[in-house]
Amino acid sequence: MPHIKIKFMGLNEFTSQIGNNEFDIQLDGDTFGDLLKYLQNRFGATFRKAVLNDRGEVDNMIQVVKNEDEWLARGNFSSRLEEGDQLLFFLMIAGG
Repeated sequence: MPHIKIKFMGLNEFTSQIGNNEFDIQLDGDTFGDLLKYLQNRFGATFRKAVLNDRGEVDNMIQVVKNEDEWLARGNFSSRLEEGDQLLFFLMIAGG
């Protein structure tokens, strides 16, 4: 059960509804898929609407970075998570 730090950036509606933009968890599992299940169970429809698409994968507008240097593939639920990992979920913004 790894201890994981989660942070959300650019998802203001979601973070205002859950009351914080970062928190620590003890994950009962060790994959990205386990984390997504945990977050869905904890935050329900609020999380699904903000982060996931209709197929239950991370939406194309959301990026996930592990430990500030590894981009996680949206649909790769088997990516391993370890003790002390930090994951950042953020909204991609385009402009010019």
